[in-house]
Amino acid sequence: MYRRSAIILLILLVGFFFFVSATHAAEQENKVTKFFKNVVSWPFNVGKKGVEATEKTADKAITTVADTATSTVETVTGQPEKAKDIVMDPIKGTAETAATAVEGAIEIPVEGTTETFKEEASKQ
Repeated sequence: MYRRSAIILLILLVGFFFFVSATHAAEQENKVTKFFKNVVSWPFNVGKKGVEATEKTADKAITTVADTATSTVETVTGQPEKAKDIVMDPIKGTAETAATAVEGAIEIPVEGTTETFKEEASKQ
């Protein structure tokens, strides 16, 4: 009887160790899989952020052109006080567009990385 209980206990103990080691191996594999998934998805996230930055810059440029056109039409139709805006709108708009482009270029890798690794960051 004692011998039979010892064998059953030994089998249960060995089974427990196999279970623990298999669980640990699966956890390690998940970390490696997540790492490579993040490495592969990072360029796509950066590209997406690049498109968003380009869109913001294009919006600023279109606004600049529209403001200049509006000032030109207002000047031609009898509002001479708007003549200064024909010169100032492109200068101001170009500066704002350049600032948006630089801001976007700086934020692209940061936001792409943040989006890629946000799951790991939320766990910490």
